[in-house]
Amino acid sequence: MKRILVVEDEGIVALDLYERLKRNGDLVVGTAKSAEEALDLVVQENVDFALMDIMIDGDLSGIDLAKILYEFFDIPVVFLSALNNDHVKTMAIESHAYGFIQKPFSSKELYTIIDYAAKKHEHDRMKPNPYLAQYNRMLKETKVLLAPFFEKNIETAEHSFRVMKVCKIMAAHLFLPELKSMQLDAAALLHDIGKGLIPEQILLKEQALDEVEWAIMQEHTLKGAHILSETHELMSLAQIVECHHEWWNGEGYPRGLKGEEIPILSRIIAIGDAWDVMTHSRVYSPVKSHEEAKRELIKNKGKQFDPALVELFLDIYPEIYKTQ
Repeated sequence: MKRILVVEDEGIVALDLYERLKRNGDLVVGTAKSAEEALDLVVQENVDFALMDIMIDGDLSGIDLAKILYEFFDIPVVFLSALNNDHVKTMAIESHAYGFIQKPFSSKELYTIIDYAAKKHEHDRMKPNPYLAQYNRMLKETKVLLAPFFEKNIETAEHSFRVMKVCKIMAAHLFLPELKSMQLDAAALLHDIGKGLIPEQILLKEQALDEVEWAIMQEHTLKGAHILSETHELMSLAQIVECHHEWWNGEGYPRGLKGEEIPILSRIIAIGDAWDVMTHSRVYSPVKSHEEAKRELIKNKGKQFDPALVELFLDIYPEIYKTQ
């Protein structure tokens, strides 16, 4: 019995899939209308497989969600879509989808492709990977921490996944070793985990924080590092999370590190974090256009941010723009 997540924004279609999968002996662990709802379910439930439409509600498309599920959660995806053109199918392949079903479809076609995809995924997992066991243990512990944290604050959940996407693109262009890339994925998702220990009246305050409140807010990096240091599989992420608000010129927090004293993965997250805060609505921050946000990165190059990483971000901006 496969535990299947259905991501479909049309209720009648989701219900039809639920009934068909039930007849096939599969368990639908949940249905979601958007990537954000789907990710909330993924961190709470054991999901073996995902069936999803390409056009779904929310900021992230089915293509975006498929990449996240494959690359971070190791969940295979089969797309269901009424769209039928080569461009869509190419995007589906590039997102590592295990199948593409054209709507409308028969139950036999649905069951056949699901079974094929499940077997192919199991075969792929058998391929030797020296880091796979460590990655899976890290993933398990990450999900344990994220579930209650994201359940309380969906805005932070969405922010964390977007930061991870930006960091992943930057990492690919830096040709980071596989283990470093895996650590970056997890650290980007967990970079704000310490905010779960910050009082909500400070965390959700719409006005500017006063001096005392700001000092308390800054503690989230140390609190996050402490949380991670208490979990064996996540200890390697503690320093990365602790240092993601350090500045290149030494004026950041919590320790005033500067330059290459700051771990490179923290420096990458700092840019991804700042970019997302500037370009998406947050309680405490007005939205900037992409051009305004790029100017802010340039203005703070060599001050807040690693200048070489800012240059990389600007060079690959067209690729990042496609994910926004």
